[in-house]
Amino acid sequence: MVMDYRLYQEIAQLGRKQDKHTFLMRGPDGRMAVCKEVDSQLIPVYRKLQSANIPGVAEIYGFCIYHDCEAVMMEYVPSITLEEKLLQAGRLSLKETKAIALQICQALFCLERLGIVHRDLTPANILIAPDGRVVITDFGISRIVKRGKNRDTTLLGTMGYTAPEQFGFAQTDTRADIYSFGVLVNRMLTGELPQEKLYQGDVRISSMVEGCTRISPKERWGLEQVEEALAGKALHKKPLIKRIFYHIPGFRTGNPIHMTLAAVEYAYMTLVFLLLSLVPVSAGWFLAVRFAGYFINTIGIGLFAGSFKTVAYRLHMDRGIKKAALIVLYVILGLLIYCWGIAWMTVA
Repeated sequence: MVMDYRLYQEIAQLGRKQDKHTFLMRGPDGRMAVCKEVDSQLIPVYRKLQSANIPGVAEIYGFCIYHDCEAVMMEYVPSITLEEKLLQAGRLSLKETKAIALQICQALFCLERLGIVHRDLTPANILIAPDGRVVITDFGISRIVKRGKNRDTTLLGTMGYTAPEQFGFAQTDTRADIYSFGVLVNRMLTGELPQEKLYQGDVRISSMVEGCTRISPKERWGLEQVEEALAGKALHKKPLIKRIFYHIPGFRTGNPIHMTLAAVEYAYMTLVFLLLSLVPVSAGWFLAVRFAGYFINTIGIGLFAGSFKTVAYRLHMDRGIKKAALIVLYVILGLLIYCWGIAWMTVA
């Protein structure tokens, strides 16, 4: 919608970035608004935001030409930035961090559906209203994901928060924002960036930070995993097939290598189980014994190995020689489980 800026009164200049200005305006009904000058290439992004009216993003009222420049008229949110809050407090409590992070995560779900990547998710671009509402702002370098592209046209972002692929290695998508989100959560909890000090408190949240900030986008956590870590349950339901695969050891990360190895292991053990089932038995309980062996070998080993990070953290054995010793212990116990399962399966 094209708006008549002459109906609004300019109150003050809120900011300036390069040659683009942001103004505080008062409308004819007394309502405050923000008039932000933007590059024409960003208009499609703001139009998508206007059509969706996303919680966690300032409402877009319309568009106009202001001072001979294309501009967006949007909701004014009385607030302080997360950067200002962190400068005052140093770091936030786990409870407050989770409350803020969950609202950001829910906004990212909506942006993902629209195909929008923010690309500059930093404390300076997160607004905290007095009522606790969290708003993502400054879509100045955002883009719409385009199929068939190998990389972004422009390499931009804030150092320390920017995902590696934003430096030209690949086209950015929601996973770039997930990387920045992980850095953001670490900053809220420690007051520092992950490369300076990695959060080592709550096991679930520390795992989330590590999973979000992996170098390879393919190995990063998805928004569903992030949401479960923050809320304790999935608020946005995944397709049934994805929910089933997510709970199978080896398929949880979505890593193609992990999934291939898991599939080979499951196929091998299933073949052994079926071959042994062809052997004549005099007692029906032998089938149950074989199935128990199959379960121990496949699901058991997967669950056991997957618990390594949690156990290592709880026993303070996640670094140096202690970590090496724990890995050896896990390998030995894993082999014992495997041999135990084989013994059960061949009892007939």
